[in-house]
Amino acid sequence: MLTPTTPPFRKRGGRPRTPVDAPTPPPPPPPPPPPVPPVLSEASFDPETLLLTMTFDRAVNLDGLDPAQIIVDAAPLTGEAYQGSGPVEVLSPTQFTLGMSDAGSSGGMAILLLASATTGIVAVDDGGVWEGTGSGVELPYPPPPIPANIVSVAGSEGDTGIAINFDQPIALAPGATPDDAMTFGGLAAVSVWQMGPQTLGAYVAAPVEVGVTPWAIDRQPDWILSPVVFPAGDVIGAP
Repeated sequence: MLTPTTPPFRKRGGRPRTPVDAPTPPPPPPPPPPPVPPVLSEASFDPETLLLTMTFDRAVNLDGLDPAQIIVDAAPLTGEAYQGSGPVEVLSPTQFTLGMSDAGSSGGMAILLLASATTGIVAVDDGGVWEGTGSGVELPYPPPPIPANIVSVAGSEGDTGIAINFDQPIALAPGATPDDAMTFGGLAAVSVWQMGPQTLGAYVAAPVEVGVTPWAIDRQPDWILSPVVFPAGDVIGAP
C-alpha cells in the first residue's frame, strides 16, 4: 500500500522586501524671539501742572508702574527736582501722563528725565521691560529742531520774483498759501514754491527795488513747516 507524502514547502521566488525607513520627525520649532524693550520716543515736562508726558514706540502696560522710579530734574526751570507720584492718565496705548511731586532743590544745568530700569513699564505685545534712561535724557525729548535763519532775500530790480535763502534745509508746507507773517514791501507774497533744499521762491505784489524794498518776518509763517527765527528783517538785495 502506498503512503501519500507531503511535498516540502518551497518559497516563492521574487525580490526580497526592502525595509521601510521610519519617517524623519519634523525639526522642533525655533525658540520665540526674546522680548524687546519698548523705546521712549517722546517726553516732556510741564512745570506749571507738574505733569510728565511720556510716549513709547508701541503700546505699554502700566499695571506694574512704580512712579517713584521716575524723576525729573527741572533745576533750570524751577530749581527743583520732582519724583513720580501719580496720578497716571493714559492718553493712548503708547502715551500717558504722570503726576510729579516736589523732591527737593536741585542745581542741575539741564532739564533731565531720570528713570531706573525698574519702573515696571513693559511692552504689551511681548512683555519687554523698559530699560529706563540710564544717566538721563534731556527734556523735551527729542530736542526741538533748531530754527532756521534767513541769510538773504534777493531779487532783480523791477522783477517780482525773489529768492529767500536760509542757513539750513527748509520745508515748505504742502499746498502753501502765503500769509502776512512774512511781508515784502509791507505786503504778503502772492505765491511761494520750493527752489532748493535751503531756498524758497516767492512772487511779491510789487516790483522789487533792490536795496530799498523791505522784507520782514514777525511770526512763524503757516506756509513754512520748518521753524524759523523771528522777528527779523532787512531790505531785498541783489541776487
